[in-house]
Amino acid sequence: MKLSLEVAKRFYDFTIRGGLIESKGGAGVDYELLDDKLKFSLEAWDFDREKDKPHLKFSTTYFFYDNLL
Repeated sequence: MKLSLEVAKRFYDFTIRGGLIESKGGAGVDYELLDDKLKFSLEAWDFDREKDKPHLKFSTTYFFYDNLL
């Protein structure tokens, strides 16, 4: 089982996050536009891996309606 727990602060269209991502230390940034209907996210975590490369994840979300994305 893995745990993700983050704190975030929004600055205009950007949100900066940090905390636990999949039970490892990590950080992320989100950029929201089109009245927060479109969101781009980039996360990095597990910086102390043996291969010296952290996990990276880029995702895009579009909200068609309030409950449909």
